[in-house]
Amino acid sequence: MRDLAYRLVVALTLVLAVPLAALAQDSAAEISQEVEDDRGFITRFLEEKLSGAGRQVVIEGFRGALSSRATFDRMTIADDDGIWITLENGAMQWTRSALLARRVEIDELSAERIILPRLPGTGDSAAPQAEAREFSLPQLPVGVNIDRIAVGRVELGQPIIGQEAVIAIDGAMNLSGGEGETKLTINRVDGPRGEFVLDAGFSNETRVLRLDLRLDEDRDGLFANAVKLHDRPAVRAEITGEGPMSDFTADLQLATDGQP
Repeated sequence: MRDLAYRLVVALTLVLAVPLAALAQDSAAEISQEVEDDRGFITRFLEEKLSGAGRQVVIEGFRGALSSRATFDRMTIADDDGIWITLENGAMQWTRSALLARRVEIDELSAERIILPRLPGTGDSAAPQAEAREFSLPQLPVGVNIDRIAVGRVELGQPIIGQEAVIAIDGAMNLSGGEGETKLTINRVDGPRGEFVLDAGFSNETRVLRLDLRLDEDRDGLFANAVKLHDRPAVRAEITGEGPMSDFTADLQLATDGQP
């Protein structure tokens, strides 16, 4: 669940905030001639910046690229196997002047709905014998600070956690120079009550992880089903710790049906 939360936040950040990073790197002259044609030039510009080998991005209804509030009706990202994420009615309230300091300052990054039937493929069709890579945060061309991330409805496909589910996300994120902090709350909205709270920080340079992870869900919840707990009890758990990844230890508190 921790990895899922991290990947959801990073995916949302990359597909919505990275366009601003791209704009920060390119000269204003490159886009100044056609700024009024949001659907034409700027949409193509963003799609080209976000797309790459094994990744195709399509944006519909994009508006306000050079204002303090940018919105779009729909965005899809596809790999070689097809579309793996769809975002609907996205919005980003941001501070344009921060780009002069090579930072993306976002007051709110939101989407009404995200459809995530699966996680993206690796793009490697060879036999799965690749070396395990150590965890690291993505290196973005500019620092990104998001005061609030909000998604009202995230529809997860069965391959994500072993069953279909609908969740809501609220949180904040800061990512700069290989260091990041995340505060995130996930609530299930389509079944037994469940709340997942993450407060974490990590540095690529020091390899130090700070983790405070809490889970509280009723019987037959997502976690109990994902790990196949007998009789699918109600679960309350907390994991806290701080230290280098090479020697990381954490305190664990766990109770099922109210019993430790």
